[in-house]
Amino acid sequence: MTYLKRKLLMKKSFALLFVLIFSFSALSQTKATAFPDAGFMAAFPSKPQVEKNQVDTKAGKIETTSYNCEGEDFLIVLSESVYPSDLVKKLDGVGIQGILDGAKNGAVKNIEAQMGGKITLTTDENFLYDGKYAATKFGGKVEEVDMETVCIMKENHFFIVMLVGNTKSEIATQFIKSFQLIEKK
Repeated sequence: MTYLKRKLLMKKSFALLFVLIFSFSALSQTKATAFPDAGFMAAFPSKPQVEKNQVDTKAGKIETTSYNCEGEDFLIVLSESVYPSDLVKKLDGVGIQGILDGAKNGAVKNIEAQMGGKITLTTDENFLYDGKYAATKFGGKVEEVDMETVCIMKENHFFIVMLVGNTKSEIATQFIKSFQLIEKK
């Protein structure tokens, strides 16, 4: 085989290898879907079940939408609650932190009640999501079940992104990485 034929064959082999690698990586990635009315986008591994509710509180009506999706060994729960704008405008940092802490405490109690054990928190931190929205991240383990949660307050919209089960699975990790807040149209 001549030098030119070997070089041409090598180029074809690299091109084929590149196409195969690109095809497999594209197949393993889930496309993110925008939910512009809710103000987020995420790559759910399958079409989420969507449930809308209205809760009457002392502070007024709170509209809640949950997006639930089950994987082979995990559960994704993403919820958006819309608080009255006037209420959120009156809250200071302490009030917003109270909402974040209340969500964390409620989620922990709920998981403990469902699993029948005490959760051991391995992550518990407050931060600014996207450098501007008050947020808290917490996670841990109860029995053999892991949980990771991020709560974010964006204006009067409160998001809870919770992953329960195998939080390290590739699909679950892709979902968490894909979650983004977007500006409403």
